[in-house]
Order: sequence, then C-alpha cells, then structure tokens
Amino acid sequence: MAFGSEISTRDLILFGGGLFLVVNSIVEIVETVRGETKERKPGMWNGFWLIIAQIGIIDIIFSLDSVFTAVGLSKHIEVMVAAIMLSVLIMMWVAGT
Repeated sequence: MAFGSEISTRDLILFGGGLFLVVNSIVEIVETVRGETKERKPGMWNGFWLIIAQIGIIDIIFSLDSVFTAVGLSKHIEVMVAAIMLSVLIMMWVAGT
C-alpha cells in the first residue's frame, strides 16, 4: 500500500518498464553527448532479413503495449476486443493480404 492505494502486480510491471525506458534514455543521451557511441561491427545481425525481423518484433511489442494500455483503461472489454479485431482486419486489407 502506497499513498493510500494498493499496488498491484500490473502497477509494478508498468513502473519497471517505465523506469527501464528512462534509464536507457539517459544512458544513450550521456553517451551521445560524450561522443562514446559504440562502433558497429559487420556481422550476422546486419543482414537484411534480420533487420526486417527486428522491425517486426519491435512493432509487435509496441502493438501489444498499446493493446494492454487500452484494455487496462477500458471498462467494456468486449468493445476493446471488437476494436482490435476490426483494426487488424483493416490493416490486413490495406496491406493487401
């Protein structure tokens, strides 16, 4: 219990994720300002298809994050499920699949 409210597991996960993003952002900014950027070595991770896979994984993660946030804010889960299904159908139609 903190500030008169109960803390749930969901709250801890959201707080941890936010803290992780803040710390990583600060580290990146400090490294950039100091000129300590890491030199990238050519290798397996620089292949075209691996880059496409990484972009796909990041898109999925951000999409799920948005879905979790929306479901957490919604009082009518059935409306959220219908909206997600409709948006997936529209994205598939626009993508031409």
